[in-house]
Amino acid sequence: MAVWFGQITAFVGCNEQWATYIERFEHFVAANDIKDDKRVAVLLSVMGSDTYGLLRSIIAPRKPGEMEYGDIVATLQEHFAPKPLVVGERFRFNKRNQEEGETVAQYVGVLKKLAEHCEFGDYLDEVMRDRFVCGLRNEAIQQRLLTEKSLTFRKAVEVAVSVDTVTRESAHLTRSVKVEPTAPPANLRVIFEDHDIRKLTLPSGIPHTIEDLHTAVRQAFSVPVDFILHYMDSDFGNQFFTLSSTDLIQDKGTVKVVLIESPVMLLSPLRSSDVEAIEMAPALLPGSACPSTPCSPTTSRSSSFADAALPSPDQNLERSVPWPSKFPIPRFSFNTELMLERANESYRKDGSLFSAPGIKIDVLEKLAETIYQYVAYPSSAQVCAVAQALVSKHPCLKEPGSVTGYYGWQSSLKYKMGNYRSKLRSLGYPEVMVNSLKQKHPDQMTPAKNVKKPKKAEVNYLPPYPAGETRETLENERVRLIEEMKKKDNFKVINDKMTKTFSLRRQEVVIQCPMITDLKERWPALFTASQVNNEFLRITTIHLEAKFMSQLDQYSPRLLSIFNSKGGVAGRKIRTILDHLQQHHCAIEERREVVIRCLVKYLGEDGLIRDHQDMDGEDTQDPSENPMNVYIVKKEVPLGNGTHKGIVIVVEGEEALTDLRDVSQACAVLLGFTYSLNLEYPKKLKYTFEVFQKLFLELDSGRMSPKVHSLKNRLLT
Repeated sequence: MAVWFGQITAFVGCNEQWATYIERFEHFVAANDIKDDKRVAVLLSVMGSDTYGLLRSIIAPRKPGEMEYGDIVATLQEHFAPKPLVVGERFRFNKRNQEEGETVAQYVGVLKKLAEHCEFGDYLDEVMRDRFVCGLRNEAIQQRLLTEKSLTFRKAVEVAVSVDTVTRESAHLTRSVKVEPTAPPANLRVIFEDHDIRKLTLPSGIPHTIEDLHTAVRQAFSVPVDFILHYMDSDFGNQFFTLSSTDLIQDKGTVKVVLIESPVMLLSPLRSSDVEAIEMAPALLPGSACPSTPCSPTTSRSSSFADAALPSPDQNLERSVPWPSKFPIPRFSFNTELMLERANESYRKDGSLFSAPGIKIDVLEKLAETIYQYVAYPSSAQVCAVAQALVSKHPCLKEPGSVTGYYGWQSSLKYKMGNYRSKLRSLGYPEVMVNSLKQKHPDQMTPAKNVKKPKKAEVNYLPPYPAGETRETLENERVRLIEEMKKKDNFKVINDKMTKTFSLRRQEVVIQCPMITDLKERWPALFTASQVNNEFLRITTIHLEAKFMSQLDQYSPRLLSIFNSKGGVAGRKIRTILDHLQQHHCAIEERREVVIRCLVKYLGEDGLIRDHQDMDGEDTQDPSENPMNVYIVKKEVPLGNGTHKGIVIVVEGEEALTDLRDVSQACAVLLGFTYSLNLEYPKKLKYTFEVFQKLFLELDSGRMSPKVHSLKNRLLT
């Protein structure tokens, strides 16, 4: 068995340049007396599977074994480090001047590196001399060099370095040392609690900065956690205010220490009853049966609830904000931030990239934690936005050989988020635990099947129980909520209890997929217009009706213009509806109704708004035949269990809400029902609901169908 001198590992582009790798490989070949006819085979064997696969894709349909050694090296060199454009390199070279604080020697080193790919040829010395003299910050050195005859680059550097060194040493020797006057000692009264007041002695007087004062307090009293300081202000009756400058306090003044405790997520362990509930999923309602297959969030639902209790964090972790338009890169650990700061400075000077596997682990961990504050299952576009924001804030983390500079970060973030969800799943966090294989029906036990996750930009899709609450305590709250519904003018109490039981309700709606009749029996408050709006706010952080009406009114003039220009059969139907606006002085509610009716026709759909009226004693249509509609009842007619006159919302053939004030409100509330009941949009009205969601409410507006995207373009032109 042959004994090799040294070791050559696989090539990793983020850690090493290809040229450096080939240099090490050739030393390895020489040390082990590898013959020339074996170099190709050895190189292909040690370069690694990723690099080998890349080479195959580049030279396809040829095979790497058919290439010469030099061709392989040149091909991969061109891929990993393509030859830069000469005009761009010369532009950077000629724009580079000596920066503040930069020595002449450092400036010379930067110029030499920038000139490496400029291809100056025989004129290199002359060009380097001119750029060096022009870019110097010290005008005295420039004047000295301009008087030299037959000045070469080498001579210019020698003179400039000499003068610069003398100037710096002279400034150091002649610089007077400023002696700060000694401040008298000071004493402060420090309040920790009402019963814990201490004295702080400062021998050198009150510090000049808040940071120094923090250090003095921490060292004197051994404060183990972060804190902020408040000071007592006599101008406001000795009330305490946040200390923003040490100039605000004097000797024998009073400060208060306010501790800042880091939030800790505590997860309650799974009880045996919870495990049995998850696995057996017994029905809560008498006489109901467990469905044969798990229900997906569609308009078709099972006829029962299952008691699928999940472990609950003892702290309320509901999200309060949607995904940001510009992702905020968090601060990493102190060591990581310090290394990145230095690496960014190097990148700005000479374009050098930074690579440290240990730093990457810390960066990915913190990014995954921050992403989860907004969404558990980020889309590809969202992951791309995070990676782009990362290299924008820290350009030293760009990847060599990548077109975007962050493609590898995208892949790493994707896998990191999967690992992060696995950790939370093991702790019993409901939003990710619901998709574990143990929770699925035997026929659907594959990771990608029946995944329950936000599909319409929900922010709080499946939140955990509030701090200190269990399924039993929240179920008791639900029973009391039903009793409160029987009282008059009790809106605040009802809303508070609906907010408190939000997590319990979402687990029933998302996991168990009950029918509308069952939901109305267990959660009657959910079927009121005010609570549909509040539930939508809890789920998306968006005010439903206010946002819907505002955007509808904003787009109405442009929409009416677009509708008027529509041709064909749809255009004739639209103009018939528009005639109502021209013949009557319409109120704002009627105008909104006309716009929505025309919008449905413009999108080539029908069935959202139906006129249900008595015609010769016979109803024109039966609401139970349509899964999701807004019915306008112009006369008192039999409907469901009674008679109604006004506007009725029908979901799954059941009256979900009655006596709404106008059609536009009914459309907004109907959209709210799709979120609060976790319904999919009806296939025959999918474009209409997409406009409601992505144009009017601006939820997930980055992804649109071609038809809706075309309408948006026309609206904005």
